[in-house]
Amino acid sequence: MRTSIIRTGLAAALVAVAATASLSACSVQVDDKAVPEGKVVVEIDGKKTTYDDGHAITGTGKAISVGVNKSTATVACSGAEQLTLVGTDGAITVSGTCGDVSATGASQKVVLKDAKELSVLGADNTITAGALDALKVTGAGNKITYVSSDSEPELLGANNDVTKK
Repeated sequence: MRTSIIRTGLAAALVAVAATASLSACSVQVDDKAVPEGKVVVEIDGKKTTYDDGHAITGTGKAISVGVNKSTATVACSGAEQLTLVGTDGAITVSGTCGDVSATGASQKVVLKDAKELSVLGADNTITAGALDALKVTGAGNKITYVSSDSEPELLGANNDVTKK
């Protein structure tokens, strides 16, 4: 399983390079024997992506992307203007105050302190949040609990359970 996830991540990183370089197609094959144990760090044009046991964290500073598949991750969001959460069946704990947060995964458990805006695009997630400036839910089957919001939540998705504590 670990090597499958890392292969997928490495392939995605190389496809991203192809897109940046305006290449028309890119195919990547990685043999299980070629994947080292422990962390794998891919650096392309000075940008690093770390893959480790089912999750990937890309970027630092203003934009962070966290992918978690059947594992857990803790992310320090202080100062980040954009945080993107992806993956399936994982758990993500976010510390600090974030700018815009997008939860696009499925069946994730997310604990988020505070954020400017929380957009929930995924399905069947359980999200606990602190103070939000805005909340927008376009996904389906999510359970979202938050402490406060500066505006009424925008609920566009189906079968979401949104509760203000």
